[in-house]
Amino acid sequence: MRRSARAAARPAANARWPADCCRSTGEPRTAELPAPKPTQAKPREQPRVPWCSALAERARLYLERRPPAGIWGGLWSLPELPEPAALDDWLGATLAARAAERQAWPPLRHGFSHYDLDIAPVAVRLADVSGPVADPAADAAWFRPREALGVGLAAPVRRLVEELIEQQANEGQV
Repeated sequence: MRRSARAAARPAANARWPADCCRSTGEPRTAELPAPKPTQAKPREQPRVPWCSALAERARLYLERRPPAGIWGGLWSLPELPEPAALDDWLGATLAARAAERQAWPPLRHGFSHYDLDIAPVAVRLADVSGPVADPAADAAWFRPREALGVGLAAPVRRLVEELIEQQANEGQV
């Protein structure tokens, strides 16, 4: 707190200046005050949006560029689906493919300043891809996992790609 020049000119007022403005001086609470503001719990988005990595037989990763505005604007990301049941429809409509194998990965939490995002990743191996596998106009493409680390990825997507690379190394696919 800044003292005015007028208060500085009055020594009697200066002697009681801290007592006038500080609650802890007049009360036996000097160890408690000032106290930090209590932290509030951040809202959490539930894992209602599963993310999937669609892997063809050549171990490629399907990524989509996010819209320029919004969360992770312009970065490459795994496809987002409204619910797990929508996966088969999405695979057929977007990739003209079907799932041969699905593997749910452990949930991943990513914290933002104003909320936490829970991600429920699902790895998908494709049985066949009968149509085009990328649409450059839609900003979507297939990447080898190590190549994907060279493009702009959001932090949780990068962690998932690194986990995929480690898993492939353990299986001898790299």
